[in-house]
Amino acid sequence: MQGEEFTAAAVGVAEKADTEKKQKNQKEKTAPLPHASVVAPATPAVVAEVSPSPAVVQTKEPVPLKNPKVERITMTLQEIASLQKTLPSEREIASLITKLRQKSFENAHTLFDLYRNYGNPYLDENFLTPGVLACCEAQKPAEGIHIVRDMLNQGRNVDESTLRTLFDACDQASAAVEAIELWELMVAAGMKVEKADLNRFLDICYRQEYVDGAVKVLKELRLVRSISVHTYMHWLLRASIVWRSDAFFDILMEMRLSGVEPEISSLTSLESGRKDRALTVMEGVRAVGLDPCFSMSSVFSSMQSSVYQNGPNYLALSKKDIKAAKAKFGDLTPINLDWPVTPIPQVLETQAAGLILQQETFRRLKRTQVNHIDGLLQMLPITANMTLNLRKQLLRMSLLVNTHRVRRDKKKITEEYDSGRSLIELSNVHNYPPVSLMRVILRNKGKSQLEIKNALSNPMDRLSKRDQRELRRATEYDSIHKSDPFIGSPTYNADSLERAIEHFLKAKGIRLKTQEELCADQITKHGRRVISPDILLLDPVVINGVPIRWIDAKNYYGAHIVSKRLISTQLANYVKEWGPGAIVFGMGYSDMFSLPGVICLDTTPFPKTRKETAKVRVKSFLQSCRNVFRWKRHLGSDLTQQYPGINDDAPKDKEHRRNPQYRTEAPGLNQVKMLARQTVRLVRAGAQRRTVSSLVNKESHVAADQKLFTTVKRPTYIKRESDKPLLAIMLGGTALGFLQIIRGEVCMATGTGKKE
Repeated sequence: MQGEEFTAAAVGVAEKADTEKKQKNQKEKTAPLPHASVVAPATPAVVAEVSPSPAVVQTKEPVPLKNPKVERITMTLQEIASLQKTLPSEREIASLITKLRQKSFENAHTLFDLYRNYGNPYLDENFLTPGVLACCEAQKPAEGIHIVRDMLNQGRNVDESTLRTLFDACDQASAAVEAIELWELMVAAGMKVEKADLNRFLDICYRQEYVDGAVKVLKELRLVRSISVHTYMHWLLRASIVWRSDAFFDILMEMRLSGVEPEISSLTSLESGRKDRALTVMEGVRAVGLDPCFSMSSVFSSMQSSVYQNGPNYLALSKKDIKAAKAKFGDLTPINLDWPVTPIPQVLETQAAGLILQQETFRRLKRTQVNHIDGLLQMLPITANMTLNLRKQLLRMSLLVNTHRVRRDKKKITEEYDSGRSLIELSNVHNYPPVSLMRVILRNKGKSQLEIKNALSNPMDRLSKRDQRELRRATEYDSIHKSDPFIGSPTYNADSLERAIEHFLKAKGIRLKTQEELCADQITKHGRRVISPDILLLDPVVINGVPIRWIDAKNYYGAHIVSKRLISTQLANYVKEWGPGAIVFGMGYSDMFSLPGVICLDTTPFPKTRKETAKVRVKSFLQSCRNVFRWKRHLGSDLTQQYPGINDDAPKDKEHRRNPQYRTEAPGLNQVKMLARQTVRLVRAGAQRRTVSSLVNKESHVAADQKLFTTVKRPTYIKRESDKPLLAIMLGGTALGFLQIIRGEVCMATGTGKKE
């Protein structure tokens, strides 16, 4: 009932409002118009009888347009036309330009351009062609091409001989860009480009490494003759160096159309050992989501190994190399060692890289993002930490590649930063880490490297308020400056990985030298550090059927799609000096990672628990003590290659090294002697600092009949009879130290303490 009453009331209100509105409209209609008394009397009868007459529209005459800008342009053109009449005739101008060219080509060409552009727009080929030929004689093909283009646009004829002369000028000047422009003008002029011309175009592009022009020439040259695979490989290398993925794809397509495309190992297939064509591999990488620029180097190295049977991805060691390496062992019995490895399939590496780099950015990942990646990779053999390390390598590779471009555009970047744009915004635009961009900006503002280092380490005192705020935000954003959060704690760091390899090998009874020992020996013998891997094996060792002489530790993931140029030179020097070796990756490696003369290993056989680690260390120590008393001949650590700057001033030491019995000395005893000598030097140096007059550090104060206890590049001290008891004391202390170490290792292995 209440609803019906409400509806009835609403209807009544609406009807009342409509009635009031109608009355108001009627009053407005009957009301007199303004100024109606002037026109006619305001009587309703007259208004009803008189019919309204049609309105008359008055036409306006057009007003002439008076624009001062148009008048100014008209007057200027009239002045130009009047001035053109005062110029000399075409023949006189031509003779004047000819005389002027004998003195200065630049002045003559300036007059020539001004006259043909502003002096006489009706010039024919007889006047313009000599200008083109003059540019060719002056080795200025760009100016001649500009004249020819204007002639063709104006409908002038350009004969073939002029174009040929201009082509010769481009060839002599190695002007690749101008040559490709001339090719387009030849086609526009109706000239037939033959096979010899295309070969010349390609040769000019080769001299200037012009990738875009070479791709265009290769597309046309393929239709008239067969192209060697080596030609394509050269331009693929150039495209990969300058990171031109579009040109890389075009050249791969041309290789497929020419029928010379090689088959390489797939980066995305689940089948182990599958091979696909190179273009298919690149398309698969792009389908995964990874930036193709990161995979160009890997695809090219795989193609290099397929075409030339060499390159960084070729077979690490052939049967011939293995046989030659074993021959260097001589009559020494090698130690065979089985080292199980678990490489990561390449398809997982590629997909993981595509997962974390779908949008290339230097933003530091958050903990939630890392946990999400870890959840996606939970059922796969590749871990989240491997993926994060792979991301860091890819971003560092991008940093190295883009450094030259960013330094070239440093003025533009500084202007953008001063205009108000943030470092993070500039980082996304220029594909460069924001903290590194701050270094570039400060460098462009005139600061030295030391000033930049101090400013970044102490920004409160050396940077402005805005720079401090931007640097603080960039530091939290930059994943290069501050690493992404890991899942758990890393298993190894750089030092612990080297120690783990050392203990693992010593526990097997293998004699070796660490990097510190090699550096000390080389400084003593040659005056400086020359070449030193992390571990040099003194005993002949065969790991997984491959003779190994040295081992280098890398505490990161060995990625296949990352360029190997950063470590290939270092490892190649080791191979040249000592022969084949091994590289141990602390976070695993791809099954397609390969370098010539190097085998890849991981940490699979290393102990996983603390108890197993203690047992390995006890075995390592016991074997080290045993090796001290081993007099068996080993391979030694002498250098065989020539290195610049080696100081070999001690003839007695050189004769001692030539002695065949030199390598038969006990290495442990030599280490003890070296440790004792270094301790003596430290004691004597401390005594000298306490101004003890009996020890002098100047050769002018040393008696001629006294023996000198000297080393290369070290202070000279007097050797006295009191050194013998001091040396005996040091040897005794060293022996006691060995006993304490043995006791500590045994207690650690058995789990007993001092109280027990």
